Amino acid sequence: MAGVGGSQGGRASVTLGELRSSLWVKGVGEMRIEGAEPRALGFWAGLLVRFFYWMTRRKMGRVLSSVRLAAHHPRLLLGRGLMEQAVLGSHRVDVPLKTLVGLRAASLVGCVH
Repeated sequence: MAGVGGSQGGRASVTLGELRSSLWVKGVGEMRIEGAEPRALGFWAGLLVRFFYWMTRRKMGRVLSSVRLAAHHPRLLLGRGLMEQAVLGSHRVDVPLKTLVGLRAASLVGCVH
């Protein structure tokens, strides 16, 4: 007995390509909220945000959207930067393992970078 949509055993047969095309939305990867402009934040906060943008561009090749979002709150951006530097500077875990864990975490949350 055939199920809905020509399925077998009562389950709909959907190919991976059909699933991907049905989930594709134009603009995926774009932020719903625009990143912070350093000029609009004031002198000291803008200076801090420019520094973080420069560091991110130097390390990653571009300013990541998560950094641009965190820049709306400069204290949050500073705390995040200090935490990341502390994790990267820690010698309790080997560098290849840190890299592997970072890649796994990024794949779990669907990070495109």
